[in-house]
Amino acid sequence: TFYKGKRVGAMGHLGCFSFQQSKHMTTGDGGMVITNRDERFGRKLRLCADKGWPREKELGGVGRDHLFLAPNYHMTELQAAVGLAQLRKLGKVVQKRREAAKSFDHLVERIPGLSPKGEKEWARHSYFFYPVSVDLKKFKVSLIELARAIRAEGIKVDPGYLPFPIYGYDMIRKKRTYGTSECPFSCPRYGKKIEYPEGLCPNGEKACKDTLIFPWNEKFTEQNVQDIARGIKKVVDYYLC
Repeated sequence: TFYKGKRVGAMGHLGCFSFQQSKHMTTGDGGMVITNRDERFGRKLRLCADKGWPREKELGGVGRDHLFLAPNYHMTELQAAVGLAQLRKLGKVVQKRREAAKSFDHLVERIPGLSPKGEKEWARHSYFFYPVSVDLKKFKVSLIELARAIRAEGIKVDPGYLPFPIYGYDMIRKKRTYGTSECPFSCPRYGKKIEYPEGLCPNGEKACKDTLIFPWNEKFTEQNVQDIARGIKKVVDYYLC
């Protein structure tokens, strides 16, 4: 996925990737963090995954040590081998997903009340899923009811990827933290009060309320895409105002 010429996963100093089973490439679960500032972040990241254990110290005769509390999240060699094999296929996987999505774009455009999110000149989609915007004013039912009817046609779909942006969850709004530290929401090291009011990301909030999310797969054939569109149109025609 690209945004204004930059890979989305590598726009900052750190990039995080999930290898959970539903993703473009998988190692069974887990993920990866990359950085372009190895001197500043690389060692700390490695310590975070290895019990805070500075293994290089052993070479100097210091012995085993733990610099801070950290989990033991090693990737196994088997997972790494699977990941390397998956990585070689990734370009083809993205290409196949994009080809199926382009065909679906043309079909969705013909269904009243729906519109594909599409791509901008400055963006390129890799289609983890396929999002469709819904003009709810044109329907007699809610987004949830529309999704339920589409599912009844044997088509997997969700009413929004999330019910609201992440800051809308109680965990964030009520600042539930480890113990009584209140970090990072009221951390004395930061010196500012953190709040997440409704309306913070209006476009994101709107998208959560008017978007259907279809799981997407590189194995989809042209016939699969047409069958999905046909089932959606059947439901839409029934529920249009």
